[in-house]
Amino acid sequence: MKTKHRSMWASGNYAAVVADLVGELGPILVRAAGIKSGDRVLDIAAGTGNAAIPAAQAGAEVTASDLTPELLEIGRKRAQELGVELTMGNR
Repeated sequence: MKTKHRSMWASGNYAAVVADLVGELGPILVRAAGIKSGDRVLDIAAGTGNAAIPAAQAGAEVTASDLTPELLEIGRKRAQELGVELTMGNR
């Protein structure tokens, strides 16, 4: 089942879908949760980092985890381009 779900999430262009449908929700979630510098955040099902990256931009130490390594790699590249660091893991 895990392999099937990984394959499903890795197919298509998930990054584009996220950008179009929920792109602004990550920063809103970070603000609503009051995440700030020095906080430690675990983003489970982080996907391409739409919440993990804004949390890191707020100064939090962020671990991003996802079932799909392909999505985490997109998030890692985005974070790097934006000058923030995420600790990545997949399970």
